[in-house]
Amino acid sequence: MVIKTLIEVLKTIDGVIVVNVQDRKTYPNIEFTISSSLSRLLFVECTEASNIHLNSWINFSVCDKEALENPDLGITYSFRNKNIEVFKDLGSFFVWRLHALGKMQEQQADKYLLIFNGTTIKEKKQLNLWKESSQLPR
Repeated sequence: MVIKTLIEVLKTIDGVIVVNVQDRKTYPNIEFTISSSLSRLLFVECTEASNIHLNSWINFSVCDKEALENPDLGITYSFRNKNIEVFKDLGSFFVWRLHALGKMQEQQADKYLLIFNGTTIKEKKQLNLWKESSQLPR
């Protein structure tokens, strides 16, 4: 369920093409390409924030005709981990960022967040307000 939901979230991001999914109990794997520079930045931000490292490889030589026609599809990214909680964290970061960027409505974000971490946008905002107010100097 978590992997399928993460794939749904990835497909909502501009320029992301999911190439391969191996939804197994041990070491699930997701492979994808990203043809949008802004989406690459989003991926870097979310993976850095959740301390996740993606594997990547070059699909074809820069001299190939295919590379000249589709340079953005020349790199495939892969993410594999034995711990499903890591996939949940990654999914949560993507949903939060997409919502903050206005690319995902609150109702849709809540649907995904309930699967990834059992919370909603409103609950998280209230929690953050409480944390901020409890850290004010007295």
